[in-house]
Amino acid sequence: MSTPLTMGEFAPRPNGPGVAGTSQMTSTWPERRALVVSLVGLVLQIMLAVVLLVVALWNGSEANRAAALLATCGLPIWVLLALIYKQRQLVREETLETEQLKREREASGAGAALFAGDEERLLVARRRLQWIYRWLVPLFTILTIGLLVLLSLKYWSWSFGRSVYDKGWTIPENASVSFAFVVGVAFVAFLMSRYATGMAKQPEWRLLRAGAAYLMGTTLACVAVAVMLGLVQFQAVVPERVLAYVLRILLLVLAAEFLLNFVLDFYRPRQPGDEPRPAFDSRLFGLFCEPGGIAHSIAEALNYQFGFEVSSTWFYKLMQRAITPVIGFGILTLFAMSCFVIVDTGEMVVIERFGRPLQSAAVNEADDATSRTARFDALGPGLRLKLPWPIDIAHRYPAERILDVTIGVTTATLEERATKLKEPLVWTQEHEWMPHVNVIVATDEGSQTPPASETTATAPVQSSRSVAVNLLRVSMPIHYRIKDLQAWRTTFVEPEKIFEDVAYRQLTKYSAGVDVDQVMGADRTMVANDLRKLIQDEVDALGLGVEIVLLGMQSVHPPKEVAKEFEAVVGAESKKRAAIRTAQSERNKLLSEVCGDVARSQQMVEAISKFGGPGVRPAESAQARELIDDLLNGNPAKGVRPITGKAAKAIAEARAEMWQRINSTRADAKTFELEIAVFRSAPEVYRWRKYLQVLSEGLTGVRKYLVAADVDPIYQLQLMDPSVADIEMALQGTE
Repeated sequence: MSTPLTMGEFAPRPNGPGVAGTSQMTSTWPERRALVVSLVGLVLQIMLAVVLLVVALWNGSEANRAAALLATCGLPIWVLLALIYKQRQLVREETLETEQLKREREASGAGAALFAGDEERLLVARRRLQWIYRWLVPLFTILTIGLLVLLSLKYWSWSFGRSVYDKGWTIPENASVSFAFVVGVAFVAFLMSRYATGMAKQPEWRLLRAGAAYLMGTTLACVAVAVMLGLVQFQAVVPERVLAYVLRILLLVLAAEFLLNFVLDFYRPRQPGDEPRPAFDSRLFGLFCEPGGIAHSIAEALNYQFGFEVSSTWFYKLMQRAITPVIGFGILTLFAMSCFVIVDTGEMVVIERFGRPLQSAAVNEADDATSRTARFDALGPGLRLKLPWPIDIAHRYPAERILDVTIGVTTATLEERATKLKEPLVWTQEHEWMPHVNVIVATDEGSQTPPASETTATAPVQSSRSVAVNLLRVSMPIHYRIKDLQAWRTTFVEPEKIFEDVAYRQLTKYSAGVDVDQVMGADRTMVANDLRKLIQDEVDALGLGVEIVLLGMQSVHPPKEVAKEFEAVVGAESKKRAAIRTAQSERNKLLSEVCGDVARSQQMVEAISKFGGPGVRPAESAQARELIDDLLNGNPAKGVRPITGKAAKAIAEARAEMWQRINSTRADAKTFELEIAVFRSAPEVYRWRKYLQVLSEGLTGVRKYLVAADVDPIYQLQLMDPSVADIEMALQGTE
């Protein structure tokens, strides 16, 4: 990265004195003067950083803090410049001593050949200077870049992206006294920068250009801080915050510039005798070191980078003549364009001049004199004129549009969501593309929590008993509009975030007091209405100026890990309902079969339960008996039809059997009366007739045998079972 040094660079002047005049000559060496300037610059840079930091801690200005950090990052530059010029002074002293020693040896008659071989070995300071250029300069460059990045990202009370209108910014104090200190610092830094810039025009002091440029950058930062502190005196605090942003970003820009210089220096063509230009020599700050010499600075930077006279070409000369008018015309055009504001349909614009709105709050008189509402008079759609930026700043608000926000979190892009929406949504599959939030649903199973609509949207009644807990994923889209623009833009810095946080909080609180079936079942519309009222009441209490148009409960389901268990519960409930319906169908079928229809069966059951039951009064029992008779037999007078079905069949069969038994008994009784008359007329004959009748009836189907004995003629009657008679006779025949 550096150019090798030669003996000629530090050779003594032709009219230089000998050893006796060496001390007198060292006082006029350019290295010594540059070393003094480097040390003064280092001390001054330290004083600037300390003073700016103390003032920043005193007044609380973020822009002042940024200027202090910018000044702190310049310390490594002056340290390295002091080291380089100190080492170059040592090299020049070493060169003088070497020349003196060479002349003494030549004067004493000693050969110069041996000395010529040891010359390079004796030049220790020169080798050390080359080591500084080769290693220490890149090391300090990397250190400076790291310090710029570190101080730009750390040690701030605010982060990138924070609005300059945020109320959390610190308002600077003691602005008048701080203004004097910052102006004094800027003046001292400017003087030192101009002095170092003048010295850097000489080739031997060219390296001082890096420190002078950084001091000029510190000067410009201090001047800008002083101007902003002056505006704070007039209650204009927004420009000071904007400057804090600019200076903080400037640290990153300088780091990027130094890094780019560091990388490009590897590919830069080199010529013998070129003075190395360190990477921390800011070309950006160098443009302001010489007023009127910006084009010259650009030309010098291009010549240095490309290794030839780029500024001598016709194209560069043409651009040099035309660039200033073109840039000026472009800047004027940009400022002129900032005077026009095009307000789209559905938008309202508020123009602020130095942080104060030009539109005022108008008062609308209603029919009722006691009802008066303030309306902020913003600018509607169309072409509007204003002063150029940054005097007037236009703020757009979608005051006439329906805005929407979905309460839920998703990592998917809009394209991914549009693609996934075409796919079916299943509980048991991952669908992180759908915005959702996890809520806890906890309700006492032993009691039914009344809906919020019945409790005037108040919090559910708390219970000291432990309750069952369920985890649900909910996506809640909300459509709203701005009804009070003044409240929307002035009450909170980020009203959209406040509105979303309120919706999150109310959803979490409300979900903890309802049953899981209410959220996932048919009561979802009621839940959405309750949440809409709760959120609307809170944003009205906060003065957010928002009206909720529509709120819905979308994609309410359990997490994927327990979705199968929920599906199992749903399946079990479906089976339960199916079993109940089957039982009810079987019951209706049985009742219809018994009594003809279900209603007649239920009436019969109720009447039977009241007839003769325990604790039933006689009058009720008699009424039940009468009702039973009417249901069984029918009562045309009362319009009751006779019972039908199996009960009617059983009654008819019982009645038939009853009459059969009655008639059979009557016949038996009549026959008995006739039998008595016959008996009385011939008792003996009647007896033998009945005896023989019994034998005849009893021996029906039985074989009779007549056996003849060898003795007296006695007749014996033998009764046998017909199934074994043939076997007995066969056995007797064999005998």
